[in-house]
Amino acid sequence: MLGENQFLIKYVDPGSLISAFGNFPIGDEESTKLYELLITYDSNFFLYNVALENFDKAFLKVVNQEVYDLQSIINTSFYLNVCLRMINTLDDIQTKIFVYTHLHLNGLKGNLIPKDKYNNLLFHVYYEKYIKNDVIKYPIRATQFNRKTRDIRNSITHDGESLIIRNPINDSSGVYTFISFDGLRERNINLYMDIINAISSDLKEINQNRKDIETLILSDKHFVKNL
Repeated sequence: MLGENQFLIKYVDPGSLISAFGNFPIGDEESTKLYELLITYDSNFFLYNVALENFDKAFLKVVNQEVYDLQSIINTSFYLNVCLRMINTLDDIQTKIFVYTHLHLNGLKGNLIPKDKYNNLLFHVYYEKYIKNDVIKYPIRATQFNRKTRDIRNSITHDGESLIIRNPINDSSGVYTFISFDGLRERNINLYMDIINAISSDLKEINQNRKDIETLILSDKHFVKNL
């Protein structure tokens, strides 16, 4: 899964980007930054997979626990939270990759280059202004309307939502009640399943976008040194 869905990891594939770049950036500002972003993407995709593996292990402990073990639930929630954040990070990096690919292919310089590489909004604005309606079809950038995990992450980050369900339970009528251990475990498991399914759905879109932008990058003969 890692090599298949990363940019620069496929060392033995002559058609891959590692062959195109030859293990180092080509030289101009746009291609150098693009190269750095591809490395950053691969590193973050690796971290996502590490978090997912740890989530799977922690989740199995919750499923199989015979007594209430809050630590197992905390561990599962922690790694699931990391997965959520890494998915959104991959989307943000992809948008920057789209922008620097567009900058390179069009030879755009000067004030069109986003000045603050940490300001995601600048890259969103560039995409909407220059890429969205380009004659060359670019992948669609991630928004809260085409990603299932965006609202979940925002609720956790900004609204104080928790990935841990514990007593007392606040039902839809606003009444607090206490439920059994089995009830708590079932609710937590259902919550984890809903979120991991949303992550899996978003990841399919992310992986497809990665393939599409890689194809677009490799369409430029200047990127491929050995052709």
